Amino acid sequence: MAFSLPTAIVATIINTSILASCFFYLWSRDRQRRYLAWWGTAFLVNMLRLGIQFVQDTLQRHDGLIIGLISLAFALATTFFWIGSRQYANRPLRPMPIVALPGLTVAWAVVSELLHLGFVARTLPIVLLAGGVLIEIGRLFWRSARVRDDRLARVAGGLFVLYGIHVMDAPYVRLQPDLAPYGYLLTAALTFCIGIVLILLAEQEQRLQAARNAAQLHTESLRRSEAESALRESESRFRRIFEAVDNIAVQGFNRNRQVIYWNRASKAFYGYTAEEALGQPIEQLILRPDEYAAFAAACDAAVESGHPPAPGEFEACCKDGSIRAIYSTQVLIAGANGEPEIYCIDLDLSSLRHLEAELAASHQRFNALAQGTTLGVFVTNGEMRPVFFNDRYLEIMQLDRQQALKGGWRERVAPSARTSVEAQWAAALVAGKAFTGESQLTMPDGSSRWIQVHAAPLLEEGRHGGFVGTVEDVTGRKQAQLALQESEERFYRMFYLLPDVVTISSIEDGRFLDMNGSWEGLFGYTREEALGKSTYDLGIWIHTEERRELVNKLMTDLSVRNQRVHLRRKDGTPFLAELSSSQIELRGERYLLMVARDVTEQERQRRALAESEEKFANLFRVSPLPLALSHAETGAYLDVNTAWERLHGLTLEQVVGHTAHDLGVVANPEVLRAALEALAEHGHAENFEITIYNRQHQALSTLLSGHLIRLGDAPCIIWSTVDITEQRAFQHRIEELNESLEARVRVRTAELEQANNELGEALLTLQQTQAELVRSEKLAALGSLVAGVAHELNTPIGNGVTVASTLDERTREFIAQVESGALKRSTLNAYLDSSRTACDLLMKNLAQARELVTSFKQVAVDQTSSQRRQFNLRHVVDEVFATLQPMLKKTPYQVVIDVAPDILVDSFPGPLGQVLTNFTTNALTHAFEGREHGTLHVSATLPGPNELEIRVADDGVGIPPHLRERIFDPFFTTKLGKGGSGLGLNIVHNIVTQILGGRIVVESIQADDATSGLSPIGSGTTFVIKMPLKINNHESVTAAAAPQNQ
Repeated sequence: MAFSLPTAIVATIINTSILASCFFYLWSRDRQRRYLAWWGTAFLVNMLRLGIQFVQDTLQRHDGLIIGLISLAFALATTFFWIGSRQYANRPLRPMPIVALPGLTVAWAVVSELLHLGFVARTLPIVLLAGGVLIEIGRLFWRSARVRDDRLARVAGGLFVLYGIHVMDAPYVRLQPDLAPYGYLLTAALTFCIGIVLILLAEQEQRLQAARNAAQLHTESLRRSEAESALRESESRFRRIFEAVDNIAVQGFNRNRQVIYWNRASKAFYGYTAEEALGQPIEQLILRPDEYAAFAAACDAAVESGHPPAPGEFEACCKDGSIRAIYSTQVLIAGANGEPEIYCIDLDLSSLRHLEAELAASHQRFNALAQGTTLGVFVTNGEMRPVFFNDRYLEIMQLDRQQALKGGWRERVAPSARTSVEAQWAAALVAGKAFTGESQLTMPDGSSRWIQVHAAPLLEEGRHGGFVGTVEDVTGRKQAQLALQESEERFYRMFYLLPDVVTISSIEDGRFLDMNGSWEGLFGYTREEALGKSTYDLGIWIHTEERRELVNKLMTDLSVRNQRVHLRRKDGTPFLAELSSSQIELRGERYLLMVARDVTEQERQRRALAESEEKFANLFRVSPLPLALSHAETGAYLDVNTAWERLHGLTLEQVVGHTAHDLGVVANPEVLRAALEALAEHGHAENFEITIYNRQHQALSTLLSGHLIRLGDAPCIIWSTVDITEQRAFQHRIEELNESLEARVRVRTAELEQANNELGEALLTLQQTQAELVRSEKLAALGSLVAGVAHELNTPIGNGVTVASTLDERTREFIAQVESGALKRSTLNAYLDSSRTACDLLMKNLAQARELVTSFKQVAVDQTSSQRRQFNLRHVVDEVFATLQPMLKKTPYQVVIDVAPDILVDSFPGPLGQVLTNFTTNALTHAFEGREHGTLHVSATLPGPNELEIRVADDGVGIPPHLRERIFDPFFTTKLGKGGSGLGLNIVHNIVTQILGGRIVVESIQADDATSGLSPIGSGTTFVIKMPLKINNHESVTAAAAPQNQ
């Protein structure tokens, strides 16, 4: 045997102690990460367990006490692993799972000692439980890895699962002398790997947290700068400024504390509009009642003393009842009438308080990260002078703190590179971009050192004001790279960094020897797929004769420049390429160097530009609208189209090179000057009415419009002219007719006013009667609804009473048998079966009754309250028809609901339910009269944004055409004297148009029309309601008033 069991235990103790020390060290650097302490404690307890194990094997003692201590230590270590892993994953801790495993371990040790159990029986239950906990820890890391996409977390999860499986076979392996050392060796390897991975996870979390802290610090700095800038604004312009900003609330009030000014941000802060706030005592708007007196006293004292109250923070009450943290500054000024006025300037501190707390914690974590990393960390100002650095930075740069603060790093840079390094930093600061660079330093002892700097810019008040970065000593790596870089630098720049495709291939067979990184992007083949193959093998050439022509030119001229050929990508798509090629010699052999560039898009743009220019020229020439093109500076015409020539009676040759003034075509030059001024200011001039002369010197009224364009480098104006001469003549005739009509209208208006007064009195009486009938109709519908629901409730409640009485009887019999002592198992089982069945029946009937009551309550409340709320349309429709079910079940008709379950409506569910109820009763009374079957179909769709369409269709007898125009009229009914009031559909029309803010139309086909083949959709009536998904404020006011007017 290569090693013994004590040797394996000692090795495990050593690596466990090292890991425990590492975790406690990391925890000492950042006390906030408590999971490091738990993991360190787990390894420490594990080390103590192994120590007891070592003593046990050395002394050859195997009594119950030592075995119990070892099991307890293992349970505690597993529990500490579990606690630390839960805290790392930000999962909540519960007391019961924490004490479960140690408590069970102690309890089982006592039981094992009392029963004198063997080693396996003593330890097997504990290791099974502990192994299960370790596997659960592995699952916890896997879940965390899925959320964070973290490979290290996946590795940690796998190691914990392996560790959990391994500890489950520990009792058996421990009893095998040959296997026990290997078992401890495997334990040591697993725990060591787990410790290393956990340390890497902790460091990774620390780096991520440092990045988040830096971003939060930067954001907080910007917010404070913006707040301070806003407060320094001039008082003389504060009204206009504070009306334009949204994050500073300003209120003004007089000596009586009545609000006289309330800006837009105040509404966003406190919820009150300016109309609601003006004239109100300000303390009643934003303070709690117990603060009224103190606030009034402070304001009176400020007015008397002439000094405003001191600025400070307070908690303001908003209109919706919420509390908002505010920093308020008061300014006391004299108003226009000399009366004192106090203005409050308020800033919202709610998010600032939260950020201040996070900033302090982030600062602590950043310091811990900076001091704990192996990299040098620094922060500079705009002059690249460090304002923060860690000890590692001083060690790498060999500076003391005073030298570092004075920018001593410049003295360490080699004199030959000092200017270029400073220029690199300055350029990065101006560009505001992160950079990575290497520099050679000269140490005080004369030695050289290479460092690698990673730096990112910092924003201060909207501008780049410094850097945050790291310094790494890369001397050894740099020395190895310099030798390689000298030999590869020229070839790398020429070959690999070109944006064009560069390849080297054999002249004889065309096989590729190398290609740069742009190859795969252009052709689609990877470098590995193309190496060793020819262009024929890859099928790149579309026309092989183009390759032969290229090779022939190379053989003759030794090089080819910018030859365009047609090539093919891997996926088969063709493209136009521009090739340049020449012969080169490498290692004594001749090869072909080729540079390829995709010019497909360039060629397409060239052709598109030519086509566009041709289309513009044709459009300009054949346009029926008179168009002219002139030079913007000289005013000389460059071109005119045919329509312009016809309008002015001039030819193109007569116009080109002359101005409008030269040609004498403008009757009022001042209008032309105004159009030119508009063009100079806005770049366009629209519809300037101007009078022009044609060749016969006739005056024409036209509308002149112009737009500035550029043709090459010359600014030009394209003019369009619309002849409105006939339009103006018609307008004059219409004005004369209007004057005569107005006189006739005045006479007719006087006659109508008298008739309207008489009709108004009659209409008022009719409206009062209609309102009384509408209220009666609503109460009758609600009474019918209550009667139907009461009938439906009777069945489940009656069934429940029957089952409960039977269960009571069975229970009395069972109690009698228990008291007599004659209880049998069969009797008990029978009673339990009966009780289970009774409970199921009771729950089923009571659930049915509860659903009926819930639906009735919702529908009844909605229909009587007419309150606006957001609701699910399908739920409301289902509730309405659930309450109508008692009425529908007595008929042979059925209702089909086709409403999507995800339609949310912000409106009035009660009135909408009343509409559906009226449609249903109307269908039962009129549409299905005398029919043995019928279907009512309710559907809803969203035809557009904020638009809802509800269709209620029946397949009944339909409505005659001469009655369709009157169905919404009040008191119109075909059942007069038979229970019809004539108000059902009138109520529906008023609700849809006044409350729901929509419109309603009716589509109806009579049975005779459908059977005669006039319509393919059959007979029946369809009511279509179109209403907004979210009713606007105007509609809300109308809806709130509508129920009171009915």
